[in-house]
Amino acid sequence: MTETADAVVIGSGGFGASVAYHLARRGMAVALLDRHAMASQTSPRAAGIAATVRSTDLMTRFATQAVDRIGDLAEELDHSLGFVRSGGIKIARTETDAKILDRNVETARRNGIAAEIVDAGRAAELNPLVKPDRVVSTMWIPTDAYFEPGELAIAYVGAAARHGARLLPHRAVTGIRRHGDRVTGVATATEPIDAPLVIDAAGPWAGQIAAAAGHPVPLVPTRHQLLITEPIDGVRPEHAILRIIDAAVYGRPSWGGFLMGGYETDPVAIDLAAQPATFEARDTPLDFSVLRRMLDRASDTLPAVAEAPIRVHRGGLPTMTVDGQHLVGPVPGSDGMWIAAGCNVAGLSIAPIIGDLLGEWIVDGAPSEDLSTMSVTRFGPEWADPDHVLEAALHHYAAFYRSTI
Repeated sequence: MTETADAVVIGSGGFGASVAYHLARRGMAVALLDRHAMASQTSPRAAGIAATVRSTDLMTRFATQAVDRIGDLAEELDHSLGFVRSGGIKIARTETDAKILDRNVETARRNGIAAEIVDAGRAAELNPLVKPDRVVSTMWIPTDAYFEPGELAIAYVGAAARHGARLLPHRAVTGIRRHGDRVTGVATATEPIDAPLVIDAAGPWAGQIAAAAGHPVPLVPTRHQLLITEPIDGVRPEHAILRIIDAAVYGRPSWGGFLMGGYETDPVAIDLAAQPATFEARDTPLDFSVLRRMLDRASDTLPAVAEAPIRVHRGGLPTMTVDGQHLVGPVPGSDGMWIAAGCNVAGLSIAPIIGDLLGEWIVDGAPSEDLSTMSVTRFGPEWADPDHVLEAALHHYAAFYRSTI
């Protein structure tokens, strides 16, 4: 028996859940599918850090709007998100990295964010875990915030359902149905679903879905790890989020301890086509020695974190693009097919804006912001080489703090 919907959203992580909510709120009959449990994959394994100063003016504006929305979502979605507007500090321990902070401040101020360079003593006041001896320069961003990552996507899932969306967990998509150049729905492991609109928001599996629609995109699922320490004396929820550029690490208060993650210098890509059908984000092979080396690199500045017992070690599969920009918009050659993918390890906190703009585009015919930098069509034939894609995506991951935020 064939089911029907106005739109099928594939994937219930941050992007997919937000898209489903914003479409359902605009009156569409939405079927939200996930090959696993709802909102169970990479989103709940994220850090939940909402950095507001990004690499471009557009992304800085989006990130600022998104963090404001996350702050209001608890009431709007009737779901606690553990949101704390603590502000953030970004630390340079070399003169070269100090110049990055100067440029970041210019970007912030150009977009109305009252960021500033502060001295090492002020950095230690904003987060008392910081030992200031090696700190050369610090950027203070009062608009940064953090939240519990496992709550955002599931809040959107619940709100989408309240607006009439049909939730279909454990429903793998096995193919894209089409008539000529037009998408007509999806084939699934059980019944097919007829729909004139299909949105690929499948996270690590988004590349496979896009390929099934006849338009492969350069996406690389990449391991990302973090840890949470046992409680540390003196850690308070209002202490600033922090990032250390040369160590490629970030951190924030969490459950009385400290959540710390970072960017591996030798990143690990996961070829999902080579994994069994039962593979989940929790099956990502982790390596604590990588985090141990990150802790060691940061230990001069964060000695209490480096010495603390570890409570949680987890990892997920963010999906990297070759240029660090998200993939959002229609898929060429497949009328009715859309994509919201390529989180680039910074997608969950931007999901409120991505979902709203895509919903606006689909229902009203155009988004209120120019999303051309996120278009699928920006990739030329040079990205047909999988080795080229892999090299570029992993390079971007490894150089994340120097190339993006």
